[in-house]
Amino acid sequence: MDGRDDAQDVSVNSVSGQVRADTIVQARHVIMNLDPAPPARPRPLPREVRPPLGPFVNRAAELTRLAALLETGRHRDGRVVVVVTGLGGIGKTSLLGHWIHALDRELHSPDGDLYVDLAQHRRDGAVDIGAVLTDLLRSLEGEGAGPPASLPAREKRFRTLTAERRLLLFVDGVLNASEVLPLLPTRGVLVVAARRALPGLALRADLTLTVGPLDGAAGTDLVRTLVGPADTTAPEELLELVRLCAGHPQALFAVSELLADQGGFGETGAEILTRLRDARRRMGELSVSQVFDAAFADFPPAARQAYLLLGVHPGATFTKDLVTRVAGPAAGAGLRELARSHLAGPAKETGWFRLNDLVREHAADRARRELTAADRERLLRAVVDDYVTLAAAADALVLGDRYRIAPPPGGPSPFSGREAAVGWLDAERSNLLAVQRAAYESGWYEPVWRLSESLWALHHGRLLYADWLEANRLGLEAARWEGRTPAQVRILNQLARYHHAMADQSADGEEARAHRASARELLSVAEELFGAAGGDGPGGPDGADGADGPGPVPPVLRGVIWETGGLLWVADGQPRRALPLFARALAANEAAGDRHGVAVQTYNLAQAHLAAGDLPAATAALEDALAVVERTGDDPMRSRIGIVLAKAALAADDARTALRHATTAAQWAARLGQHPKLDQALTLVIGAAERLGDTALRTAAQARRSALRQDG
Repeated sequence: MDGRDDAQDVSVNSVSGQVRADTIVQARHVIMNLDPAPPARPRPLPREVRPPLGPFVNRAAELTRLAALLETGRHRDGRVVVVVTGLGGIGKTSLLGHWIHALDRELHSPDGDLYVDLAQHRRDGAVDIGAVLTDLLRSLEGEGAGPPASLPAREKRFRTLTAERRLLLFVDGVLNASEVLPLLPTRGVLVVAARRALPGLALRADLTLTVGPLDGAAGTDLVRTLVGPADTTAPEELLELVRLCAGHPQALFAVSELLADQGGFGETGAEILTRLRDARRRMGELSVSQVFDAAFADFPPAARQAYLLLGVHPGATFTKDLVTRVAGPAAGAGLRELARSHLAGPAKETGWFRLNDLVREHAADRARRELTAADRERLLRAVVDDYVTLAAAADALVLGDRYRIAPPPGGPSPFSGREAAVGWLDAERSNLLAVQRAAYESGWYEPVWRLSESLWALHHGRLLYADWLEANRLGLEAARWEGRTPAQVRILNQLARYHHAMADQSADGEEARAHRASARELLSVAEELFGAAGGDGPGGPDGADGADGPGPVPPVLRGVIWETGGLLWVADGQPRRALPLFARALAANEAAGDRHGVAVQTYNLAQAHLAAGDLPAATAALEDALAVVERTGDDPMRSRIGIVLAKAALAADDARTALRHATTAAQWAARLGQHPKLDQALTLVIGAAERLGDTALRTAAQARRSALRQDG
């Protein structure tokens, strides 16, 4: 629409409430000229598998078998499963990365390749499959599509998408077959890497490979390639080095770094052999860790500083910015040395890096040996505080000006905008939980509950149930240890919302009821805290925000507890029991001066009245809510209110009024890009048009809704 035709005039007048034409004629103009489809976005083409870290040599036999498998072409219409096993750090990921990058992707994986490391999704030994599927679906559908609520729905969506596309999925860090079965694509290539055999996949695997150590010739080639033409090590010395390193690629990377000319001071092969032989005589069988020790001893100070910090960092991935902020610019620059030594490499997320598992274990061991307990504690606390600050800044951008127990940091945001903040939260998800655990175990309770508050948008928005539960359990215990009553109330509500969400996605009625009962128990505990903190009624004393002491519970926090209680009763089919709770929540938001909260709670009241069959009360409440949002400019609420007004009118058999409200809701939803709400509004327009017998309007609305679902 160009903004000048009659249809646009009708649209603007409709939104402002100035009805100038018959409702049906007006609705036809609006719907016929409405473009509900979101801007066309290309289907994502993920290329997530990284090339191998460092040179790749002599896995010819394995590559030949992998190539022969794809020559059959079975993956083009069906599914091919490859299982590769071998010791940690032996080169499985490098082999598969080399193979995948050498493929003709247009032929074998024209719709993309996906990568997931299950180690980053493992919680107390079990993989959070729901979170894995959330990541995979986001890679396949883009940021605009939220994950289905339940695990079965996510699995179904994944099967549907992989049936439509020819993909390659690389699942790394597998411990047992049960972790892989929910991730089987409908067609394409599934590649699995594990440290030990997976008997549960034996019947499904089209090819099983075991990757062993490099032999003398391959190990020698690798070292020669890494060191370059400056190497003068005798062939027999290189062979002995390979033998002492047991053909382990990571150990050979470290040895090659020792051999490399560092400003003319690189060690000779004979000198390295002497060191390793001495270590073997002292320790018996030489370990990969001892080879890493030799490499560490030759690091420049900046690289050693970075390496020790990464040994303290509780997470699996890191950024240069984190190392620089915590340990200084020299340590950040020292990361280049780790990358040059092939000890650190890129992670899946752009801008993040990781250590190989064996290197990470060695870094942690060196940190314990090299640093005092006080120095390790100082570094860990600096890492924790950095994550707390960035998580709070991300929360401020994602959720805006909401009430917080601990206010967000002042000054310029470290993120360029909301999208960057969301991207950081996604990339740091497993690290954030690891940092929260480490802080709790160290007895630093304030960072723990602050992270619980800041990560609400991540857990609730992404429906990361396992992280949601653990992070808030830790936060609640931490708030209790510190006696922070407002923090306890907030986190009790977040845990109650977890159970509410679990009940909503459960197909088992008994399980859903159990979750709602758990939610109500948590809310009862919160209400008990109201009295202990100085009053339990709406409009009680505001008091301090509780960040520096127990503090009374502010009205806005009381309101969220009552709101959750009301939502639980509505979900249980008992809306009349929800009404007094929503009324108290409304009064609490009025007392707090939260105008958005007033609109939301009035809207909730209307929903409960409608569910209870009290149409006049529902309509009156919605009109009150609409007046609030018109005064405050809270435009995102307009489509929600209009949809419920249309439902109330249809329930009262007033199709003409329903059509007017549904049309207005559709306009606001389209204008603000609220595509789920737009779908609901168009569905109501269709229903009203059917009752009014207007075939043209119904057809137009159906066409717009079909376009929305096709493109969105």
